[in-house]
Amino acid sequence: MQNTPQKKIVNPRIHRNPVSWWDSECQNIKDMRNQAFKKWEKSRNLNDFIEFKRLRAIARKTFKRKKRDDFIEFAQSLSCLSSNKYVWEKSKILKNKWVKVTPSHLTQNLQTENKIKAINKICPPWVPTNPDFMPTCQDNSFLESEITFAEFNLALDSRKSSSYFTLKNLPINYKLILIDIYNEMFRTGHFPKDWKKSFVHLISKSDGVNYRPISLTSSLCKLFETIIKNKLQWWIEKQNILPSFQSGFRKGQSCTDNILNLTIKIQEAFKKKQNLFSVFLDVSGAFDNVNIELLLIKLADLGCPSKMINFIKFLTYERQIFSEISNEFRLSYKGVPQGGVLSPLLFIIYVSSIMNDIPKTVSVLQFADDISLCSKNISSLKKAIKIIDKQLSHLGLDLAPHKTVFVNFNQNGILPGTTELEINNNCTIVSSSSARFLGVIFDYRLNFCEQIDNIRWRCHRALNILKFLQGTWWGAHPNILIIFYKSYVRSILEYSCFAYFPVRKDYINKLEKIQYSAIRAAFGYRITTPLNVILAESKLPSIKERTRFLCYSYLLKILSNENLLVHKAIKAYYNKVLKKSTVKRNRLFEGCIKDLFNSPIPIIKSTNYQIFNYDYSVLTSTIPINTTVGKSLKASPSPNLLLQGLLKDHSYLEIYTDGSKDKNLNTAGSACISTNNNDTIVRNLHSTTSIFTAESLAINDAMDIALKNTDKNIIIFSDSLSVVQALKNRKLDIRTNPYLFSIREKYQKFTQIMSNGASILLCWIPSHCGIEGNDLADSLAKNAATFPGIRGRPLVPFTDMKASYREAMIKNSKIHFLEMSPDKGIYYFQNYYKDACRPWFQNKNLTRNLIVTINRCRADHYNLAASLARVNIISDSSCTCKSSIQDLDHIIWQCPLYDNQRTKLIVSLEKAGFPLPMKTSIILHEPHVPGCKSIVAFLEECNIKL
Repeated sequence: MQNTPQKKIVNPRIHRNPVSWWDSECQNIKDMRNQAFKKWEKSRNLNDFIEFKRLRAIARKTFKRKKRDDFIEFAQSLSCLSSNKYVWEKSKILKNKWVKVTPSHLTQNLQTENKIKAINKICPPWVPTNPDFMPTCQDNSFLESEITFAEFNLALDSRKSSSYFTLKNLPINYKLILIDIYNEMFRTGHFPKDWKKSFVHLISKSDGVNYRPISLTSSLCKLFETIIKNKLQWWIEKQNILPSFQSGFRKGQSCTDNILNLTIKIQEAFKKKQNLFSVFLDVSGAFDNVNIELLLIKLADLGCPSKMINFIKFLTYERQIFSEISNEFRLSYKGVPQGGVLSPLLFIIYVSSIMNDIPKTVSVLQFADDISLCSKNISSLKKAIKIIDKQLSHLGLDLAPHKTVFVNFNQNGILPGTTELEINNNCTIVSSSSARFLGVIFDYRLNFCEQIDNIRWRCHRALNILKFLQGTWWGAHPNILIIFYKSYVRSILEYSCFAYFPVRKDYINKLEKIQYSAIRAAFGYRITTPLNVILAESKLPSIKERTRFLCYSYLLKILSNENLLVHKAIKAYYNKVLKKSTVKRNRLFEGCIKDLFNSPIPIIKSTNYQIFNYDYSVLTSTIPINTTVGKSLKASPSPNLLLQGLLKDHSYLEIYTDGSKDKNLNTAGSACISTNNNDTIVRNLHSTTSIFTAESLAINDAMDIALKNTDKNIIIFSDSLSVVQALKNRKLDIRTNPYLFSIREKYQKFTQIMSNGASILLCWIPSHCGIEGNDLADSLAKNAATFPGIRGRPLVPFTDMKASYREAMIKNSKIHFLEMSPDKGIYYFQNYYKDACRPWFQNKNLTRNLIVTINRCRADHYNLAASLARVNIISDSSCTCKSSIQDLDHIIWQCPLYDNQRTKLIVSLEKAGFPLPMKTSIILHEPHVPGCKSIVAFLEECNIKL
């Protein structure tokens, strides 16, 4: 049974709506307004009344701003994983509606019973294992090293919850004390007993019966876990310990890797007119059934030291579980806590060996406990399942037969239900028509019809929430609704979209219509508005072009890491199939793969992502920077003289750096120069190089000059504030520019070999303000960009290539709607279309009513007779005044029924600088905001809703 929202009958004087945007500022202004009202009520003084009105206006503006900002934050926080129930209830609260969910007694009892079962699974009445058990461990200088200040800050910066606000704002000396406490605990192996306690919150699964237990633990414990996890994860990836087919909870890997890999395998079999047998397995109660002793043995075998294993043992052995169904705690002697920071990493380590000894003819794809096995030989598949089942039983885990699905992928007319597969001695399953793997439905013919229908259903459910927040003339602002659409609706479409994107045009149109419906609701367009006008006004790319861009972005990331399983699959598929194929009707991802392999892509490639190619100390360290000098120079009328005055008392070796990129000439260059000894390094860069990378390369070259002068004090000047700040920030991300790591590595080397008390400082200075060294570096960088013969071209990070594909996405979307303009939206494209990046109303602080009215006027689709007759809604286009057709120009300038209202309109337009005679299209072209406000006010006075 579903819980149904009901109105709550409350006393408004006592109860307040639980809005999240209410804070102390709101309360203060409300109290001031109420006090002002009471004062005026007693005095009846005019000044008191004016003061009350002033405070009331401030209060209204404050509440409106707070509510808007909170809604924007809420919309941006949503994703395709957000619960519909949560979004609905939050949306109603933001709309000032009372929401209370009251389940019936029967539902309440069923829920409690199911929750008790869920808790019993976590805490079965088992005899505890040996508390003194400890495997034989070996020394590991890296994993057992003391926690540094840099590692502590890296972990703290990664925690986004508000629970860490106090920790993040601690003074440095208190942070150092906390690090000392952490190190003492890590050294002695004694940890707070409260860290063993966790509150288990049960989240209902989609079936409405089962629950997913999420453990809530101490913030200090989670911070310590994060520090340990960062080191352990980096070390495991550096040593290539995990199998390549495991893509769960690993940096740079995702569900999309497995989804695309499986799609490629099926496509390859179809191209060769072959079948592909696939079985999709699920491990029953995976996280909750981990045997702690076996986990500790596995960690010891990998080379983890006793200090780390002792902490993991403390964290997982004899946990005290509290829950909402009981006031008493229960003990758990098995499993890793779901929701724990270390738990996902520990689990994939625990199951890393279950695929050992399976036949080579079987392909394995795994994301944590979700497994897919593929083979062209069904007997090999049976053998692999038996081996996996046996390996899991050794770990105390079991396959879930009721969740196992078998599919015979083919285009040879073999129907579902005609092929059987034995998964163990007692269970035989028949082939299904489809299987859901990591959120994508694969049907046996691979046309993804079920997947697209499912996507449409989910998107329409999400669109209902958007439409709830929107009225035609009232409701949420179009900007907010577009943010909501992008984060909550389009994110559903974008999940692995290029793997299943349809070939058939009718299915492509089904996906495109989802976006059209969202834009129409957000912008207030009528349903008859041409689709090319909707796209042109919203400035959103079509779904097809957006999918193509996402595919290129994903493939670039994958091609940068040559050791990934999906990289090898893509490369093999291109060489075996796509390279020789002459078929024009390829899937979207196949076209993208061919484009990337047929043209050279100058990206940095390696056998691992760049964050695993540098020492851990390089990733966590920062470089001392100075931005205060730059701010002083920017405010000074003579920045060059001021800088020379600041440097004259210091014996610095000055190095100036700069990067240059000319979008018109499609060239890039970098340069650094030491003004003391004229040591210069200039580079001509690939046209795809971003200005960020160009500036980073220049600083990287400056570090080479610094390494030649380790006995001197070095100061490096850069006019790129973003690069300077990036060098200060710590982030373990595969998208971090690798040249930043190179700069940090060279900085570390400098500090290790420097002599005579030498130092190095990176200083930001403003650009183009007359600083001689900076102007010289800028000139050298521009010259380097125009001369390809200068020095070898460095490779670029894969993230730099995204910009060119983003431009292609925008360009192709424009071509798409402009090609339709001779037949559709003729009036709009002749009078109003402008090649811009954002909608016309962006940053203009206009009301929804005004925006919707102007949108309809510009689109030439509104509720007047001429427009309605054009789309056959009515037959007569004449005005009620009987003198002409009823279009917008007639109503505003000519209709005698509105002569009295028109007088005010003409006066306000003349004040705005519009002399008569005037055409509506001139006012709406930019559009001119005061003129638009005058027109909307006129229409409102005439009681006309367009």
